[in-house]
Amino acid sequence: MGLAIALQACQPMLGWDLGWEPTGSRSPNEAIAPPEKLPVEVISLKLRPLELSPDGSAPVTAPTPTQIPPMPAPLRPASGNQAANLQAANLQYQVFELATSTVHLLRIPPQSPVKLTIALATDLAPVPDLARTVPGAIAAINAGFFDPNNAHSMNFITQNGIKTGDPTQNQRLMQNAGIQPYLTQVLNRSEFRRYRCEADLASPALGKIAGDRYAITFHNALIPAGCTLSDAVGGGPQLLPRLTATEEAFWAEAQGQVVRDAIGLKRPNARSAIALTSQGEILLALVAQKPWPAPPAPSPLWPSRPTSAQPPKPTPSGLSLPELAAFLREQGAVQALNLDGGSSSALYYAPPNLAPQTLYGKRDEQGQVIQRSVKSVIVVSPQ
Repeated sequence: MGLAIALQACQPMLGWDLGWEPTGSRSPNEAIAPPEKLPVEVISLKLRPLELSPDGSAPVTAPTPTQIPPMPAPLRPASGNQAANLQAANLQYQVFELATSTVHLLRIPPQSPVKLTIALATDLAPVPDLARTVPGAIAAINAGFFDPNNAHSMNFITQNGIKTGDPTQNQRLMQNAGIQPYLTQVLNRSEFRRYRCEADLASPALGKIAGDRYAITFHNALIPAGCTLSDAVGGGPQLLPRLTATEEAFWAEAQGQVVRDAIGLKRPNARSAIALTSQGEILLALVAQKPWPAPPAPSPLWPSRPTSAQPPKPTPSGLSLPELAAFLREQGAVQALNLDGGSSSALYYAPPNLAPQTLYGKRDEQGQVIQRSVKSVIVVSPQ
Protein backbone atom coordinates (compact mmCIF):
# COMPACT_ATOMS: atom_id res chain seq x y z
CA MET A 1 0.00 0.00 0.00
CA GLY A 2 1.44 3.31 -1.01
CA LEU A 3 1.92 6.54 0.83
CA ALA A 4 -0.78 9.16 0.90
CA ILE A 5 -0.60 12.58 2.48
CA ALA A 6 -3.37 14.70 3.91
CA LEU A 7 -2.32 18.29 4.43
CA GLN A 8 -4.40 20.04 7.04
CA ALA A 9 -4.58 23.80 7.15
CA CYS A 10 -2.49 25.38 9.90
CA GLN A 11 -4.62 26.59 12.76
CA PRO A 12 -3.40 29.27 15.14
CA MET A 13 -3.33 26.81 18.03
CA LEU A 14 -0.50 25.78 20.18
CA GLY A 15 1.64 22.58 21.80
CA TRP A 16 6.98 21.56 25.28
CA ASP A 17 10.15 21.40 26.55
CA LEU A 18 11.73 22.64 29.71
CA GLY A 19 14.22 24.64 27.70
CA TRP A 20 17.34 22.53 28.33
CA GLU A 21 19.56 20.31 26.28
CA PRO A 22 21.79 18.06 28.40
CA THR A 23 25.08 16.76 27.13
CA GLY A 24 24.78 13.56 25.19
CA SER A 25 26.12 10.16 26.08
CA ARG A 26 27.98 7.93 23.67
CA SER A 27 27.32 4.25 23.19
CA PRO A 28 30.61 2.39 22.65
CA ASN A 29 28.79 -0.41 20.85
CA GLU A 30 27.29 1.74 18.11
CA ALA A 31 29.46 2.37 15.06
CA ILE A 32 29.43 5.83 13.54
CA ALA A 33 28.95 5.54 9.82
CA PRO A 34 30.97 7.62 7.39
CA PRO A 35 28.41 8.96 4.90
CA GLU A 36 30.55 7.95 1.94
CA LYS A 37 29.83 4.28 2.63
CA LEU A 38 26.18 4.76 1.76
CA PRO A 39 24.84 4.87 -1.80
CA VAL A 40 24.48 8.60 -2.01
CA GLU A 41 24.17 11.61 -4.26
CA VAL A 42 26.26 14.47 -2.83
CA ILE A 43 25.03 17.96 -3.66
CA SER A 44 26.56 21.33 -2.88
CA LEU A 45 23.91 23.92 -2.18
CA LYS A 46 23.85 27.58 -1.24
CA LEU A 47 20.94 28.12 1.09
CA ARG A 48 18.69 31.16 0.97
CA PRO A 49 17.36 31.56 4.51
CA LEU A 50 13.83 32.58 5.28
CA GLU A 51 13.41 36.00 6.81
CA LEU A 52 11.77 36.03 10.23
CA SER A 53 8.93 38.43 10.89
CA PRO A 54 8.96 40.27 14.24
CA ASP A 55 6.79 37.65 15.96
CA GLY A 56 9.18 34.84 15.04
CA SER A 57 7.14 33.43 12.18
CA ALA A 58 8.49 32.85 8.70
CA PRO A 59 6.01 33.34 5.85
CA VAL A 60 6.02 31.22 2.73
CA THR A 61 5.73 33.09 -0.55
CA ALA A 62 4.14 30.27 -2.54
CA PRO A 63 0.52 29.33 -1.84
CA THR A 64 0.13 26.06 0.04
CA PRO A 65 -2.67 23.59 -0.76
CA THR A 66 -4.82 22.59 2.20
CA GLN A 67 -5.15 18.97 1.09
CA ILE A 68 -3.40 16.58 -1.29
CA PRO A 69 -5.39 13.56 -2.50
CA PRO A 70 -4.05 10.15 -1.51
CA MET A 71 -1.95 8.27 -4.03
CA PRO A 72 -2.99 4.85 -5.43
CA ALA A 73 -1.61 1.89 -3.53
CA PRO A 74 1.19 0.03 -5.37
CA LEU A 75 1.73 -3.72 -5.34
CA ARG A 76 3.58 -5.10 -2.36
CA PRO A 77 7.13 -6.40 -2.93
CA ALA A 78 7.28 -10.03 -4.00
CA SER A 79 9.75 -10.94 -1.25
CA GLY A 80 9.77 -10.31 2.47
CA ASN A 81 13.55 -9.92 2.28
CA GLN A 82 14.67 -6.52 3.56
CA ALA A 83 16.86 -5.87 0.50
CA ALA A 84 13.91 -6.61 -1.77
CA ASN A 85 11.74 -4.33 0.32
CA LEU A 86 14.27 -1.54 0.01
CA GLN A 87 14.64 -1.94 -3.73
CA ALA A 88 10.86 -1.94 -4.13
CA ALA A 89 10.59 1.09 -1.87
CA ASN A 90 13.03 3.00 -4.10
CA LEU A 91 14.12 5.33 -1.30
CA GLN A 92 16.56 8.06 -2.30
CA TYR A 93 19.36 9.08 0.05
CA GLN A 94 21.06 12.43 -0.62
CA VAL A 95 23.74 14.46 1.14
CA PHE A 96 23.74 18.26 0.83
CA GLU A 97 26.95 20.07 1.71
CA LEU A 98 26.04 23.51 3.04
CA ALA A 99 28.39 26.18 4.35
CA THR A 100 27.79 25.40 8.03
CA SER A 101 26.29 21.91 7.97
CA THR A 102 25.81 18.64 6.15
CA VAL A 103 22.19 17.70 5.54
CA HIS A 104 21.31 14.03 5.11
CA LEU A 105 17.98 13.65 3.32
CA LEU A 106 15.98 10.46 2.86
CA ARG A 107 13.28 10.87 0.23
CA ILE A 108 10.38 8.40 0.28
CA PRO A 109 8.37 8.33 -2.98
CA PRO A 110 4.55 8.28 -2.75
CA GLN A 111 4.35 4.83 -4.36
CA SER A 112 6.74 3.20 -1.90
CA PRO A 113 5.27 0.06 -0.28
CA VAL A 114 6.23 1.26 3.19
CA LYS A 115 4.56 2.65 6.29
CA LEU A 116 5.74 5.09 8.94
CA THR A 117 5.09 4.13 12.54
CA ILE A 118 6.34 5.13 15.99
CA ALA A 119 8.71 3.15 18.22
CA LEU A 120 8.80 4.12 21.88
CA ALA A 121 11.37 3.23 24.54
CA THR A 122 10.30 2.12 28.01
CA ASP A 123 13.09 4.27 29.42
CA LEU A 124 15.48 5.74 26.80
CA ALA A 125 17.31 3.88 24.04
CA PRO A 126 19.67 4.59 21.10
CA VAL A 127 17.95 5.34 17.79
CA PRO A 128 19.21 2.16 16.02
CA ASP A 129 18.04 -0.02 18.93
CA LEU A 130 14.56 1.50 18.76
CA ALA A 131 14.49 1.13 14.96
CA ARG A 132 15.27 -2.57 15.22
CA THR A 133 12.22 -3.16 17.42
CA VAL A 134 10.16 -2.80 14.23
CA PRO A 135 10.43 -5.84 11.91
CA GLY A 136 12.19 -5.04 8.64
CA ALA A 137 13.01 -1.45 9.63
CA ILE A 138 14.44 0.40 6.63
CA ALA A 139 15.06 3.79 8.24
CA ALA A 140 14.33 5.75 11.41
CA ILE A 141 14.79 9.25 12.74
CA ASN A 142 14.61 10.51 16.31
CA ALA A 143 11.23 12.03 17.04
CA GLY A 144 9.69 13.69 20.08
CA PHE A 145 11.05 15.72 22.98
CA PHE A 146 11.57 14.05 26.34
CA ASP A 147 12.54 14.86 29.90
CA PRO A 148 16.07 13.45 30.41
CA ASN A 149 15.63 13.44 34.19
CA ASN A 150 12.76 10.96 34.27
CA ALA A 151 12.52 9.71 30.64
CA HIS A 152 8.93 10.95 30.25
CA SER A 153 7.77 11.94 26.78
CA MET A 154 7.13 15.66 26.52
CA ASN A 155 4.77 15.14 23.59
CA PHE A 156 1.66 13.05 23.06
CA ILE A 157 2.37 9.72 21.35
CA THR A 158 -0.09 7.27 19.76
CA GLN A 159 0.81 3.74 18.62
CA ASN A 160 -1.70 1.49 16.84
CA GLY A 161 -4.52 3.73 17.98
CA ILE A 162 -3.50 3.65 21.66
CA LYS A 163 -2.12 6.65 23.52
CA THR A 164 1.29 5.59 24.85
CA GLY A 165 2.83 8.97 25.64
CA ASP A 166 1.14 11.68 27.69
CA PRO A 167 3.06 14.77 28.86
CA THR A 168 0.35 15.60 31.39
CA GLN A 169 1.60 12.63 33.43
CA ASN A 170 4.96 14.35 33.95
CA GLN A 171 4.68 16.44 37.10
CA ARG A 172 8.03 18.09 36.36
CA LEU A 173 6.33 19.65 33.36
CA MET A 174 2.88 20.28 34.78
CA GLN A 175 4.21 21.92 37.96
CA ASN A 176 7.02 23.89 36.34
CA ALA A 177 6.39 27.55 37.17
CA GLY A 178 8.24 28.76 34.09
CA ILE A 179 6.02 26.68 31.81
CA GLN A 180 2.66 27.60 33.38
CA PRO A 181 2.04 30.74 31.27
CA TYR A 182 2.53 28.63 28.13
CA LEU A 183 1.03 25.31 29.20
CA THR A 184 -1.99 25.42 26.89
CA GLN A 185 0.29 26.02 23.92
CA VAL A 186 2.81 23.41 25.04
CA LEU A 187 0.13 20.72 25.27
CA ASN A 188 -1.09 21.52 21.76
CA ARG A 189 2.21 21.38 19.94
CA SER A 190 2.36 19.97 16.44
CA GLU A 191 2.63 16.29 15.61
CA PHE A 192 3.20 13.91 12.72
CA ARG A 193 0.19 11.66 12.17
CA ARG A 194 -0.66 8.46 10.35
CA TYR A 195 -4.35 7.90 9.66
CA ARG A 196 -6.20 4.79 8.52
CA CYS A 197 -8.98 5.98 6.22
CA GLU A 198 -11.97 4.43 4.50
CA ALA A 199 -12.16 4.18 0.72
CA ASP A 200 -14.85 6.84 0.28
CA LEU A 201 -12.45 9.54 1.51
CA ALA A 202 -10.27 9.35 -1.57
CA SER A 203 -10.22 11.92 -4.34
CA PRO A 204 -12.86 11.34 -7.05
CA ALA A 205 -10.12 11.80 -9.64
CA LEU A 206 -8.24 8.81 -8.23
CA GLY A 207 -11.17 6.62 -7.33
CA LYS A 208 -12.01 5.06 -4.00
CA ILE A 209 -8.77 4.24 -2.20
CA ALA A 210 -8.55 3.06 1.37
CA GLY A 211 -5.36 3.05 3.37
CA ASP A 212 -2.83 5.25 5.12
CA ARG A 213 -2.69 9.02 4.99
CA TYR A 214 -0.10 11.22 6.68
CA ALA A 215 -0.45 14.71 8.10
CA ILE A 216 1.36 17.34 10.15
CA THR A 217 -0.98 19.28 12.37
CA PHE A 218 -1.58 20.53 15.91
CA HIS A 219 -2.36 18.00 18.63
CA ASN A 220 -5.91 19.30 19.14
CA ALA A 221 -6.73 19.27 15.42
CA LEU A 222 -9.73 17.12 14.52
CA ILE A 223 -9.26 13.72 12.91
CA PRO A 224 -10.80 13.72 9.40
CA ALA A 225 -14.21 12.09 9.10
CA GLY A 226 -13.92 8.46 8.08
CA CYS A 227 -10.37 8.18 9.42
CA THR A 228 -8.92 6.83 12.63
CA LEU A 229 -5.64 7.93 14.17
CA SER A 230 -3.21 5.03 13.96
CA ASP A 231 0.10 6.62 14.96
CA ALA A 232 1.27 10.06 16.04
CA VAL A 233 4.27 11.68 17.69
CA GLY A 234 4.67 15.28 18.70
CA GLY A 235 7.53 17.63 17.95
CA GLY A 236 7.45 21.24 16.93
CA PRO A 237 7.34 23.85 15.83
CA GLN A 238 5.96 23.49 12.33
CA LEU A 239 8.50 24.79 9.82
CA LEU A 240 6.19 24.95 6.80
CA PRO A 241 3.89 26.32 5.51
CA ARG A 242 4.99 28.80 8.16
CA LEU A 243 7.07 28.77 11.29
CA THR A 244 4.75 28.37 14.29
CA ALA A 245 7.33 28.92 17.02
CA THR A 246 5.25 31.61 18.76
CA GLU A 247 1.97 29.66 18.69
CA GLU A 248 3.71 26.61 20.16
CA ALA A 249 5.57 28.57 22.87
CA PHE A 250 9.03 27.78 21.61
CA TRP A 251 9.55 31.53 21.20
CA ALA A 252 8.06 34.49 23.07
CA GLU A 253 8.69 38.22 23.19
CA ALA A 254 7.59 40.89 25.63
CA GLN A 255 8.02 44.62 25.03
CA GLY A 256 10.32 43.92 22.13
CA GLN A 257 12.58 41.59 24.13
CA VAL A 258 12.95 37.83 23.69
CA VAL A 259 11.73 36.20 26.92
CA ARG A 260 11.61 32.61 25.73
CA ASP A 261 13.74 30.73 23.22
CA ALA A 262 13.35 27.07 24.13
CA ILE A 263 15.28 25.48 21.26
CA GLY A 264 17.57 28.20 19.91
CA LEU A 265 15.27 29.28 17.10
CA LYS A 266 17.77 31.50 15.28
CA ARG A 267 20.96 29.72 16.34
CA PRO A 268 22.65 27.06 14.21
CA ASN A 269 22.44 23.57 15.66
CA ALA A 270 22.00 19.94 14.73
CA ARG A 271 18.38 19.38 13.69
CA SER A 272 15.94 16.64 12.73
CA ALA A 273 12.76 17.12 10.72
CA ILE A 274 10.06 15.34 8.75
CA ALA A 275 8.34 16.95 5.76
CA LEU A 276 5.62 16.33 3.18
CA THR A 277 5.79 17.46 -0.45
CA SER A 278 3.00 18.38 -2.85
CA GLN A 279 3.92 15.28 -4.88
CA GLY A 280 3.16 12.96 -1.98
CA GLU A 281 6.76 12.35 -0.91
CA ILE A 282 7.86 12.12 2.71
CA LEU A 283 11.26 13.59 3.60
CA LEU A 284 13.39 12.68 6.62
CA ALA A 285 16.11 15.28 7.22
CA LEU A 286 19.11 15.21 9.55
CA VAL A 287 21.20 18.38 9.87
CA ALA A 288 24.71 17.39 11.00
CA GLN A 289 27.24 19.84 12.36
CA LYS A 290 30.53 20.22 10.50
CA PRO A 291 33.71 18.71 12.01
CA TRP A 292 35.83 21.21 13.94
CA PRO A 293 39.04 22.49 12.29
CA ALA A 294 42.16 20.47 13.08
CA PRO A 295 44.51 21.87 15.76
CA PRO A 296 47.71 23.57 14.57
CA ALA A 297 50.59 21.30 13.57
CA PRO A 298 53.80 21.18 15.66
CA SER A 299 56.50 23.68 14.80
CA PRO A 300 59.02 22.29 12.27
CA LEU A 301 61.88 23.63 14.45
CA TRP A 302 60.49 22.07 17.61
CA PRO A 303 58.50 19.01 16.53
CA SER A 304 57.62 18.14 20.12
CA ARG A 305 56.29 21.62 20.83
CA PRO A 306 53.12 23.13 19.35
CA THR A 307 53.14 26.41 17.52
CA SER A 308 52.26 29.57 19.41
CA ALA A 309 48.93 29.73 17.59
CA GLN A 310 45.94 28.88 19.74
CA PRO A 311 43.82 25.89 18.66
CA PRO A 312 40.83 27.11 16.68
CA LYS A 313 37.67 27.38 18.72
CA PRO A 314 34.57 25.57 17.50
CA THR A 315 32.37 27.86 15.46
CA PRO A 316 28.57 27.67 15.43
CA SER A 317 27.55 24.89 13.09
CA GLY A 318 24.27 23.49 11.87
CA LEU A 319 21.11 25.32 10.78
CA SER A 320 18.68 27.67 12.47
CA LEU A 321 15.00 26.78 12.18
CA PRO A 322 14.33 29.44 9.50
CA GLU A 323 17.28 28.05 7.52
CA LEU A 324 15.97 24.50 7.90
CA ALA A 325 12.54 25.65 6.71
CA ALA A 326 14.13 27.28 3.67
CA PHE A 327 16.12 24.13 2.87
CA LEU A 328 13.06 21.89 3.05
CA ARG A 329 11.01 24.30 0.95
CA GLU A 330 13.69 24.15 -1.75
CA GLN A 331 13.35 20.35 -1.67
CA GLY A 332 9.66 20.67 -2.49
CA ALA A 333 8.20 20.46 1.01
CA VAL A 334 4.90 22.21 1.66
CA GLN A 335 4.54 21.03 5.25
CA ALA A 336 7.38 20.31 7.67
CA LEU A 337 7.76 19.54 11.35
CA ASN A 338 10.82 20.15 13.49
CA LEU A 339 11.69 17.18 15.71
CA ASP A 340 13.88 16.98 18.80
CA GLY A 341 17.32 18.21 17.73
CA GLY A 342 20.76 18.94 19.08
CA SER A 343 22.36 15.89 20.67
CA SER A 344 19.20 13.83 20.00
CA SER A 345 19.54 14.16 16.21
CA ALA A 346 20.17 10.80 14.56
CA LEU A 347 19.17 9.04 11.34
CA TYR A 348 19.24 5.24 10.96
CA TYR A 349 19.34 3.82 7.44
CA ALA A 350 19.61 0.22 6.22
CA PRO A 351 20.46 0.41 2.49
CA PRO A 352 20.17 -2.74 0.35
CA ASN A 353 23.07 -5.18 0.61
CA LEU A 354 24.96 -2.98 3.08
CA ALA A 355 25.22 -2.95 6.84
CA PRO A 356 22.80 -0.57 8.59
CA GLN A 357 24.31 2.82 9.33
CA THR A 358 23.48 5.49 11.91
CA LEU A 359 24.32 9.14 11.29
CA TYR A 360 24.50 11.64 14.15
CA GLY A 361 24.03 15.41 14.09
CA LYS A 362 25.66 16.91 17.19
CA ARG A 363 29.38 17.27 18.02
CA ASP A 364 30.95 17.93 21.40
CA GLU A 365 33.65 20.52 22.17
CA GLN A 366 36.32 18.10 20.93
CA GLY A 367 34.52 17.69 17.62
CA GLN A 368 33.38 14.13 18.32
CA VAL A 369 29.85 13.11 17.40
CA ILE A 370 27.41 12.64 20.25
CA GLN A 371 25.33 9.48 20.46
CA ARG A 372 22.37 9.99 22.76
CA SER A 373 19.56 7.70 23.83
CA VAL A 374 16.08 9.02 23.00
CA LYS A 375 12.46 8.32 23.86
CA SER A 376 10.84 7.88 20.45
CA VAL A 377 11.61 7.45 16.75
CA ILE A 378 9.68 7.49 13.49
CA VAL A 379 10.35 4.19 11.70
CA VAL A 380 10.04 3.37 7.99
CA SER A 381 9.22 -0.31 7.43
CA PRO A 382 7.56 -2.51 4.77
CA GLN A 383 3.77 -2.53 4.55
